[in-house]
Amino acid sequence: MRGLRDKVAVVTGAARGMGQATAHRLSEEGASIIAVDRDSDVLQEAVARLPGPAVAVVADVSTEEGVLAYHRAGVEAFGRIELYHLNAGIGGQWGVGLADVEMEDFDRVTAINQRGVFLGLREALRQCRAQGTGGSVVITSSTGGIIGGEFVSPYVGTKHAAIGFAMTGAVNGGPLGVRVNSVAPGLIVTRLTEINESIVSDAAEARRVQVETVPLGRAGTPEEVASVVAFLLSDEASYVSGVNITIDGGSLVDHPRARALKSLQEREARASS
Repeated sequence: MRGLRDKVAVVTGAARGMGQATAHRLSEEGASIIAVDRDSDVLQEAVARLPGPAVAVVADVSTEEGVLAYHRAGVEAFGRIELYHLNAGIGGQWGVGLADVEMEDFDRVTAINQRGVFLGLREALRQCRAQGTGGSVVITSSTGGIIGGEFVSPYVGTKHAAIGFAMTGAVNGGPLGVRVNSVAPGLIVTRLTEINESIVSDAAEARRVQVETVPLGRAGTPEEVASVVAFLLSDEASYVSGVNITIDGGSLVDHPRARALKSLQEREARASS
């Protein structure tokens, strides 16, 4: 893709899943990678598999210190940063209704998914302003950032915020030559998906029921998300800013996966009673 070779890209949550896939895709396209995660061992292994130049930075994206640390490391290694995939996120406690959410869980999810996105976006705009180079940012939201969800209220709230930050970031970034967009993955096979499915006894059945809600009839892969992220970061999308792209196999134009999982839970409860 045009505009990725010889660029420097930050990818947060880069040790696994969509972040790892994006880091690998951008590296294949010729970008140098600043891979950020809290899991040092897995991150180092992921970076070692990248085909091009890369540095691993262990940092907590929910803190100013962590965000400044990965910027310092990136600039020290490569001299500048133009591209950002602000992808780090957690699901929190799945299967709990809003009335029963504990503040500890709310604060933990909000710190990573919302504060972390804000801090990363703010520093990206500052970095690009200081460089005078322009740039591009993609924030990972979720289909849960477009619709509601009975059992994932902190997560849903933060993913709605991610889309809001992308839109306001596009307005603020425009005069700096910085484009800001977001992506909303649906049923993508990652560790988070597997954790969510573990609330029922038959994970395979949970996956089958979820796939039934996807018009394309299958789950997506992290690599399919990475392709869209790479496009948005590239010059191929040079006039695209402030948009949110769903990557869900068409599921939002059908019916929510959460409803299917709830139905499965209810069937299991009736069977065991």
